[in-house]
Amino acid sequence: MNSLSLLMGVVCLLVGHWGVHPMVNNYNAQKGLYSLAPITNVQIEKRYATVNNICSAVLDSDQCCYLRGVAYIKFVRACEILRAEHPKLKFIIYDAYRSPKIQLKLWNKVKGTPNARYVAYPKCISMHSLGLALDMTLADSLGKPLDMGTDYDAFTLLAQPRFESQFLRTQTLSKAQYENRLLLRSIMKRAGFFQLQSEWWHYEALHQKFAHTHYKVIE
Repeated sequence: MNSLSLLMGVVCLLVGHWGVHPMVNNYNAQKGLYSLAPITNVQIEKRYATVNNICSAVLDSDQCCYLRGVAYIKFVRACEILRAEHPKLKFIIYDAYRSPKIQLKLWNKVKGTPNARYVAYPKCISMHSLGLALDMTLADSLGKPLDMGTDYDAFTLLAQPRFESQFLRTQTLSKAQYENRLLLRSIMKRAGFFQLQSEWWHYEALHQKFAHTHYKVIE
């Protein structure tokens, strides 16, 4: 059995065990990516496929979100944790795999602006372009995002987890907003993800150094 067949077998086993229902064609063999759309407690709102983003422009024509196998398996686990512990909640996915072409478009939109420091320079290889990163939040049963204190892609200090204690003390970040962040963080960390300390919405399936050494960019 080759590595691809083994991975797909593991995914099917986990999916069947955890009650996540993917479509038969959720695997993109050409790119080696899995679609997140079929997962029942996931809501896709891919911001860069709309004008509702920091660029106010459509950067990506593909409305779907994808992950590489190792990240997909961890995310399926996160979905099961959420379903078991908070069945009335769901994940909203704002972005996942991002092609180098889209990353370049995003960089070209923000370069020369204060927001440029928050966007990976294309040659530095974004974890999104490896298919190993997610931008996400939690939503209630009606699909309304929980209040996290800022919107997605709010490039401010308030959006950065490393400053949460400071903003809690000044009540700039409320206890309820902080607890919503902690809930998302707890689920994702237990599923094996790591959080970027400058963005409450950004999670990575592997440490960056390991990922950049062992995985190639998906074109």
